[in-house]
Amino acid sequence: MNIRSIMKSRPFVGALVCMLCFSLSGCATIFTGVNQKVSFLSDPTGATLKINGKEYTTPCKVKLPRNKFHVGAFSKDSYDTAEFTLRRKNNGTTAVNVAWFALAPVGILIGMVGMSIDASSGAAFWLDSKNVFVTLTPTAPGRATSLELKN
Repeated sequence: MNIRSIMKSRPFVGALVCMLCFSLSGCATIFTGVNQKVSFLSDPTGATLKINGKEYTTPCKVKLPRNKFHVGAFSKDSYDTAEFTLRRKNNGTTAVNVAWFALAPVGILIGMVGMSIDASSGAAFWLDSKNVFVTLTPTAPGRATSLELKN
């Protein structure tokens, strides 16, 4: 039996199709990943950014997981603290998983697997902004500022 006859056999073609189908399940996880880089800018620069229990100095880029909302705050001496929330929204790449449903019954299984992978990994979502910019307001005289980060 030579390689050409093996490649033309039904079991080989079936196995190749199955491998291709399962390799494309979880499309958003494969093509867009589970994290997103977000740029944080402030006016004035040099503000402290607190997000997910970590501190950064603006301007900065932070890699954030897409599977949850993120609450953060910008602060700087003599300026009011500015809080923000990054929300998640649906990632259109997961629509490829739905397309598998047209190939019943194997397609339904592949689509379900892909949707489960994308949803659990966070790849089914995008954060609602790639850039967060804030203009900090000078603190009024005689008023202290405080920061409490919510998780």
